[in-house]
Amino acid sequence: MIAIDEDALICDFAETYQIYDYRALPIGLAAVLASGLGDDSRVKKKISKNKADTNTMLLAVIADRLGTIAWMLSEDGRKGDNKPESIYRAIAGTEADEEGGKALFFNSPEEFERERKRILEEVK
Repeated sequence: MIAIDEDALICDFAETYQIYDYRALPIGLAAVLASGLGDDSRVKKKISKNKADTNTMLLAVIADRLGTIAWMLSEDGRKGDNKPESIYRAIAGTEADEEGGKALFFNSPEEFERERKRILEEVK
C-alpha cells in the first residue's frame, strides 16, 4: 500500500486510527492496521481503481434504474428514443457496450418470436 500511494495511506491512518506517523509503529502492527482499513478508504479505492464509495455507486445504480423506468413509461421510451445516460457509467468511467446500446420493443408476442427466430438463425 505504501508503494501505491503513501499519502493516501497516511491520510487513512490519521482518519481511521488517529495515527499521524505510521513509521513509528512496529511493521507488523502497521500491516495489520493497513489491512483493516475499510473498502472505502483512499488507498483501497486506489488499489481497486474505484472512483466512488459503495454507497454512491449503489445510489447511482438506483437512479439509473428509476430513470430507465420513467423513460420506458414516456413517449420517448415507447419509441425507443433519447434513452437517459447512465449515472453509474459516468462515475465508474465504463463505456457503453458497442453492440447492446439499443433496446428493442415489440408490439406483440408474435413480433417478438419472429425477431427471436431471425436472431437465432443468424447465430447458426
